[in-house]
Amino acid sequence: MTPRRRWAVAAAVAIAAAGTVPMLTDAGPLGTARGALVEWTASVAARVLPAVGVPVRRDGPALVSPDGRRARVVRDCDALAPLALLLAGLVVAPGGRARRVVVAVGGGLAVLALNQVRIAHLVTLVGRDPRGFQRAHEFIWPAVLCGTVLGAIAFASTPRRCRR
Repeated sequence: MTPRRRWAVAAAVAIAAAGTVPMLTDAGPLGTARGALVEWTASVAARVLPAVGVPVRRDGPALVSPDGRRARVVRDCDALAPLALLLAGLVVAPGGRARRVVVAVGGGLAVLALNQVRIAHLVTLVGRDPRGFQRAHEFIWPAVLCGTVLGAIAFASTPRRCRR
């Protein structure tokens, strides 16, 4: 393994760890930053969801629908893990640097946008279909977010077409 490749793998491990370690603790500056990210996620959801037809209001860390259904926005709702995996994958992706930067920005925005769609979907399911909420929360949406991350990394890794 070349020294450059060794560095890339070490950086990917560090980025992935930076995305997963804060999930284990709320203490210290990482916990404070994570809390701010969760607050931002909840405030964006409270502003965006009514604009797209999902009437909700924010009540502290929860989003409340007009009929009183509550969905708490917790620290795992901030999409930090998929973003960290995206960055870690892009560090070791074999594509060019400019393409990886474009995919990092575009893929990161796609993950954040999908996270807001996920929150909207889960808010609509929370009181209406508890089993559907559980299934969507634990299986469907994590798979969609991981698929988005894998697709972005695959796109960054594919070589450009040869010009003739």
